[in-house]
Amino acid sequence: MYLIAHIDLVLCIDTLKDVSSIRAIVLEVVNSIAGTWRIVNFDNLYTSAQLLIQLKQLCLYGRGTVRKDRLHVPK
Repeated sequence: MYLIAHIDLVLCIDTLKDVSSIRAIVLEVVNSIAGTWRIVNFDNLYTSAQLLIQLKQLCLYGRGTVRKDRLHVPK
């Protein structure tokens, strides 16, 4: 399980160039707990659908309020 999470983390880090700076900060902070299925809590500045998907790929849960004006949020 750890090896798979580590490989996913490496792939995720390689793609940090393509993500928003806020999302990149969150992914960098949770780097050390990837693969543990812990819950990461954050406020609405950091929460996005894309971030929650990436956290799931890192075997982490995310919890936070999503702003209505974010991309990919159903209207």
